[in-house]
Amino acid sequence: MFLIRKTDVSKSFILSYAAIFSHLRRSEKNLIAKKSEVVSYKKGNLIYRQGEPSDAFYCVISGRVKMSRFQDNRETVLEFLTCGMYFGISSLLTTQTHSANAEVVNDSLILRIKKDDFDFILKKMPKLAIGLSMTLSQQIRTRDYLKGAVRSNIISVYSAVSGIGCTMYAINLAISLKRETGKKVIFVEISHSDKEMFKILNIEKANDPLNLKYSILQKDVINKFIIKNPGLDIDFLDIVHSPQTGETTQISSVLSLLTNDYQYVIVDLPLERSEVVFKALTQSDAVHVITDYDEQNLKSTRELMSDLFKNVEYPQEKIKVILNERKDSKKIAHDEIVRILDHDVFANIPVWWDAADKINESSIKVVLTQPDSEYARAIRRIARQIGGVLVGLALGSGAALGLAHIGVIKVLERENIHIDLVAGVSIGALIAALWASGKSGKEIEEIMMEYNKDKTKVFKLLFDFCFSKASIAEGKRVTKFLKRHMGDKTFYDIKLPLKVVACNLDRREKVILDSGDLVDAVRSSVAIPGIFKPVRSGDNLIIDGGIMEPVPVETLAESGIKKIIAVNVLPAPQDIQEGYKNYKYCLEKEKLDMQKRNFIFKIFYRIRLWFRRIIFHSIFDIMVNSILAMEYAMAKESCRKADVVINPIVPGTDWFEFFKTEALIKKGELEAEKALPQIRNLISQ
Repeated sequence: MFLIRKTDVSKSFILSYAAIFSHLRRSEKNLIAKKSEVVSYKKGNLIYRQGEPSDAFYCVISGRVKMSRFQDNRETVLEFLTCGMYFGISSLLTTQTHSANAEVVNDSLILRIKKDDFDFILKKMPKLAIGLSMTLSQQIRTRDYLKGAVRSNIISVYSAVSGIGCTMYAINLAISLKRETGKKVIFVEISHSDKEMFKILNIEKANDPLNLKYSILQKDVINKFIIKNPGLDIDFLDIVHSPQTGETTQISSVLSLLTNDYQYVIVDLPLERSEVVFKALTQSDAVHVITDYDEQNLKSTRELMSDLFKNVEYPQEKIKVILNERKDSKKIAHDEIVRILDHDVFANIPVWWDAADKINESSIKVVLTQPDSEYARAIRRIARQIGGVLVGLALGSGAALGLAHIGVIKVLERENIHIDLVAGVSIGALIAALWASGKSGKEIEEIMMEYNKDKTKVFKLLFDFCFSKASIAEGKRVTKFLKRHMGDKTFYDIKLPLKVVACNLDRREKVILDSGDLVDAVRSSVAIPGIFKPVRSGDNLIIDGGIMEPVPVETLAESGIKKIIAVNVLPAPQDIQEGYKNYKYCLEKEKLDMQKRNFIFKIFYRIRLWFRRIIFHSIFDIMVNSILAMEYAMAKESCRKADVVINPIVPGTDWFEFFKTEALIKKGELEAEKALPQIRNLISQ
């Protein structure tokens, strides 16, 4: 058997994941892998100090790195670097000393390329050198360590049709970005005339809008037109222009100047295809194109994007299609929408009429007036994704032990801690899917409490015995259970983004399921080897993903999640030993009690002991417990990459004991409550 070294796996992952490397050819990645090394740092280690000469290029594989500087014995934190982010490049390319300290916040793996090797790589890969030089230039313009500023983002909101909530999306996105990131945000409205937006928002305007035709566009001039609004905590700028006059230079200047003072510039564009609009789009870091489920509107949106690609030469990956649901809209299958658009959908926004019936001062600010509405939740999730502050929840495998996940979810809901993406494997996938499909923690608890203290019902669910060489159970009853509680929902019908982890047995690789039928995905992930029949997908067999990634932390990281809460229910060896001691103690106590009983009780007791020996010492029990033991070691390593780890372990609980529902859920609640200070600290960073 060939063994893959951990360092090789780490290199392979980061060279595919990090944006600076992912576009390179395989031969180029192989060269970087050969010339680089993976260095492990412990929490609190300094990678380099401010003022030291540069000696290497660094890229974060796992963990976090704090960039800070010291002045007058005071530390100023500049930023936190996470997976895929690189550093040391400025001083390396400019031959200057480091302008900041790089300190490891928690145990981390860092890809390190020594200076001589880095110079060699750049000579061999001119396009990488150009990309890094552009990055350095951008950093010099947009991020000054000595000022503690961060790079600005210009996001334009655009649409091909009117009346589908384009402006409403833009204003709620701006408010959410401010609330979720704490950064400075300005909302820019571009129109031909003074529109009703400020009247709707009940904002008193100090003067006329900024006119691109007549204004002298300097920073001090623009500042006079910016309207401060303490109530919303974001600033506003109203711009008017005439499509007949050449004003493309002016709009570029305005947007560029705004990035000096604002981290996020949200531009609400008019429904036109003028030079000013195209120039604003060219200046933007991202374009959010709003459409809905109407087939004609989808076709119009496709024409609009074709125009963008032709007139603006805009990178397709920077265009984000936002599918805005309407009260009277007829649902179209996701595959059909993608076919019509010839472009994937970035996000689905639930109908905002659930929060308000008409647009007015209060209703347009949905994220403030109706924060618990599905519309508000979806907008806030997008804002956190843009701001790089997404929070992910990883629910691990563990069979019955995974019922503790429910308790964790109940606490997160009770404390109003928002999760942006949940990833689950095996029992974690089942709980995650129920939650993502719209059920609350309390509702999931009620579903599983049907099996509490009911061993017969549990065994009927798990063991529909079959004559198969692959398993002892067909798994049809589990599928029926999933169908009863999830119906025919697909990944596009759920309320919360979800990743389900499974394993392709033929290829021996991890499979991420995030499209198609929800029940099929979960059924694949819970197919414990030897217990449940594997799921066939084409020519491949799909089984329980726990044998590849028992706690899906890596899956969240690969999905761009920066803040990860992991729930590991797999018991440590000491937990197993404690459980075994308790089991032996109870067994001895039962024997003593039986000596005082009559003959009939003793007969039943011996039958029960015989049945217990069949279960506990069967090849299947040995196999499952062996798998869980293997998964524990993998899970422990994986959880080191998470920011918060919750371990709700109930010693002495076996993998099939779903009838201990109440105790397991309670343990999940208890351990989640203990972790609340860490969780709150994480989401506030």
